Order: sequence, then C-alpha cells, then structure tokens
Amino acid sequence: MPWVHDQPRRALITGVAGQDGSYLAELLLGRGLEVHGTLRRPPAEPHPLHVPAAVQLHVADLEEPGAVERVVAEVAPDDVYNLAGSTSVAESWSQPASAAAVMGVGAVRILEAAWQLQEQTG
Repeated sequence: MPWVHDQPRRALITGVAGQDGSYLAELLLGRGLEVHGTLRRPPAEPHPLHVPAAVQLHVADLEEPGAVERVVAEVAPDDVYNLAGSTSVAESWSQPASAAAVMGVGAVRILEAAWQLQEQTG
C-alpha cells in the first residue's frame, strides 16, 4: 500500500551526532522526511557540529528506559534507525556493561517503546 499521509514521514535516529547518523540524517532530510535525533547528553553548543540544523534533537540515554519511551512517544516516528553505541572501542572494552546496556538492551528498549506506541495508536 502506498504511503498516504498529509505529513512527511518522521524518522528517529539514535546516535545522530555520530558520523553515520549525521550522514543518514542528511539523506533522509534530502528525501523530505522530518528527522529527529537523540543525543546521550545535552549538547555543549546549541546544535552539534556534524548534525544538520533541520534535525530536531532530543536528549535520551539508551541506558534509561523512561527516556527512550518518552522520546518515542513524543516523536511518534514512522521509521527508527538505531545507530547509538560506544564511540570508542577501548571504552567498550573497559566498560562492557555500559556498552551492552546501550547497544543490546537499548535496542530492545527502542523496540518495546515502538510496540507500546503502536498499541496505543493502533
């Protein structure tokens, strides 16, 4: 079935400030999508250097279940791209529980929040 909607598709990119996240944001914006992105912590400047200005930013640490649920409910995305993860291989080895919480459990939290939103909105 073709997409029928009076609003542009809405995408949520976790890890939008990373290299791949920023490139994906540019691609999706170029295709006419409304793009939202998550950051683990509030940015030091109004908009991170590598994130396109049209991206709507949200602070959500994937280690915090409430934050993930809040952002997914707030954005109500049509598409979700999970690119969040450790920025350093050395950090992921020195803090394996945190790396697993973000890259493993964080993905499950995103899916669960999306399923809950789908149940609520039908």
